[in-house]
Amino acid sequence: MSTDASHRELAERLRVQARTVGAGAPGANAGAVDAGAGRPSVGAVFNIITRNANALDFEIPSPGDFARAATMLLRRGYG
Repeated sequence: MSTDASHRELAERLRVQARTVGAGAPGANAGAVDAGAGRPSVGAVFNIITRNANALDFEIPSPGDFARAATMLLRRGYG
């Protein structure tokens, strides 16, 4: 697949994701906004991140990948 074709495909997938944001089941967005403070809730932010990851075909790392990343972070003082 050429670069232009892959960019067009990615752009279309992002457009599809953007169109479906408001098309969830009734009540799916209930509680998505903290009316008192006007801030998005953790659930709404997680939903946006998940939709973007799905649109971009991100994969969850394997347990071995997680272990290697944890070892590297611990070596660098995160822990």
